[in-house]
Amino acid sequence: MYNIWKKIFLVGILGTVSAPVLAQEYDNYYVEYMYENYVGKRRARPVEFDIMEQNLQTNKGINLPTVDDNYLNAKSYDDKFYIQLNLGLNKFEKYNASFEEAPNNKADLKSDKNEMSYGGAIGWAFDRWNVELEAQKIDFDKIETDDINKTTLIEYNQKIKTLSGGVNFTYNLLSARENKIVPFLGMGLGYSQFKIADFGYVWAKDGVPVESGTEGAEKTAFESGFEKKGTPYAKAQAGFSIMASEDLSILMSLEYRLYKDIKTDNNLKLENMKSWTGNVGLRFNF
Repeated sequence: MYNIWKKIFLVGILGTVSAPVLAQEYDNYYVEYMYENYVGKRRARPVEFDIMEQNLQTNKGINLPTVDDNYLNAKSYDDKFYIQLNLGLNKFEKYNASFEEAPNNKADLKSDKNEMSYGGAIGWAFDRWNVELEAQKIDFDKIETDDINKTTLIEYNQKIKTLSGGVNFTYNLLSARENKIVPFLGMGLGYSQFKIADFGYVWAKDGVPVESGTEGAEKTAFESGFEKKGTPYAKAQAGFSIMASEDLSILMSLEYRLYKDIKTDNNLKLENMKSWTGNVGLRFNF
């Protein structure tokens, strides 16, 4: 009889000592599992895990990482690759055109309407920073003299087609981990391939452009085919992104581009070239 009670007593002591140890091991496993598979990955978790977490915190005094609904339901921007498609509306601002042989024979040019642009990007997103490679195509069918009364280049027009590529850096003003709507600022550098065609009328003498009023100068038709000229550009942008789902974000932005001056084969110098673009984009997160 004594041996029986002794065994019961020993089992009770062992149970009392080992139960908290086993429970703590389970708790540690649960915390690690939750953090690695849900907190770290920001996946939606089953309701049962919420109940388990509440029981652990209430009964055992364990503090799990604090996670709000946006954090759990949002797709992580931390170390995420993405592909983005853009559709934009572009405005080529006023710029100057002048002939090298007659620097006073110049015109101010401006696009007569806004044109659509098409582009895309591939990038890597972090919580606060994004870096991406982009491409963009814009065709301006007609850029015309802004005010023919203030220029000696009469009825001067251009067609410009651009294909650009560059690298962009953006900074999120809010944490992409914790917010579904994130405003951002950015900058970029790149290179544009211009295809330029000139047409209209200029003052010329013996086929050489001259200032109006020059003795013997005549109003001469001027037209050229497309020629290719490349130039670097710098840009600034601002906008915001909206997380529509785990794999899709919608972006809206406004960007300003400034191009380096171009000299054409017709000795025409294009200066102060700049453009505005309003973009709407879809970003597919991976």
